[in-house]
Amino acid sequence: MKSKVALLLLTVLLSLLLGEGAARLVLRSSPDSGFQDPAGFYQHHLNLTKWEGGNWLRDLTPHPFFGYVMTQDGTGANNHGFKDSQPFPYRKNSRDDFVISVLGGSVALGWAGWIQNQGKEYFVSELKKMVPALAGRNIVILDMSMGGYKQPQQLYIASFFLDSVDLFINLEGHNELNAFANQPVFPIEFPIGAYLYFWQSRQAVEASRELKFLSSLNHLLISAGSKSALFQSSALYFALTKGVFHFVTNRSTRVAEEAKAALEKELAAPGKTFYDAESVKRDRFEAAVSAWERFVQQEQRLVSASGGKVVFFLQPNQYMPGSKQFSEWEQKNVLTLDYLRKAKLYELLPKAVARMRGRGINIHDLTMIYSKEKETVYADSCCHVNELGNRIMASAIIAKIALMKLR
Repeated sequence: MKSKVALLLLTVLLSLLLGEGAARLVLRSSPDSGFQDPAGFYQHHLNLTKWEGGNWLRDLTPHPFFGYVMTQDGTGANNHGFKDSQPFPYRKNSRDDFVISVLGGSVALGWAGWIQNQGKEYFVSELKKMVPALAGRNIVILDMSMGGYKQPQQLYIASFFLDSVDLFINLEGHNELNAFANQPVFPIEFPIGAYLYFWQSRQAVEASRELKFLSSLNHLLISAGSKSALFQSSALYFALTKGVFHFVTNRSTRVAEEAKAALEKELAAPGKTFYDAESVKRDRFEAAVSAWERFVQQEQRLVSASGGKVVFFLQPNQYMPGSKQFSEWEQKNVLTLDYLRKAKLYELLPKAVARMRGRGINIHDLTMIYSKEKETVYADSCCHVNELGNRIMASAIIAKIALMKLR
């Protein structure tokens, strides 16, 4: 019996060694396999698998005014469902408190998290240095951003917490441009996340036990790979992880598309739609940019009329032509195949900024802040940035805040 067990273990060991050798030969012979930098592969895909595994979706809950927020069940969200340790509205402890709120989507969420934690000392000290009126104040930073948020959600949130905030910082543009994603099911103004998360993507995640199991396995494999040097050195483990990742991604996409088609078919029935989709279908990108301009203007009017301060920033994006000298890692990981289409679309936004500035709106274009930076700042093929990217963005934002008349 012992000899049979030993033989079985030896057979398994030899199979693993042969598999490891074959996988290593294949992966190393392919320059695009990703195995040349397995640690980078695991780290890059870690956040993506959180979405595919449905963890992010299950953390969201509908909100009657903002579209959706985070649940308070183990997410660290506050009383209003935002990723902030402070309850909203913020109650000032003294007259010296100067409250800054960050509004926007996932780029704003990442930046706000950075200035609340790793970059807080830098941000606060530089802000006080550049703005003499704040030198003796206690700077309080609130995070009122959320992945997928876009205008008019920032407008709604600003109006909701207007009396408790001294300065609203809006970091936006990418999601606003992609507002057409709702069509033809919902109008441009409809929160992207409320549709994508609660119907299309949630349908994909909840579609089958098979998909939920594989999505969780996918995240587990990549999470382990990002932490373990042993797993990072294994070609067989890398091949297994990458195979599961691609299978789950493709399967999730198919189910999501089926869910979207089913919803479109249902809403296409007479009396089901509640807006004229044909009126904006022909110029949907221009319509999305126009809607952004309209809500930015409304937010500035609202905040200014109340005696508060607000500043808007068009976030940087790698698809803006000439905006970044890409590092070797960025060249491989942060650009999609439809680069030219995205570049053409993103060029619509700086033009909108120029129009808004001409109307007296306090808005600034950050799309060129990385133009001379050769180090890696982008973290994925969307728009998100790393710590260096957040620090550079903080410097640019502080410089513009310094131009405002704060007291």
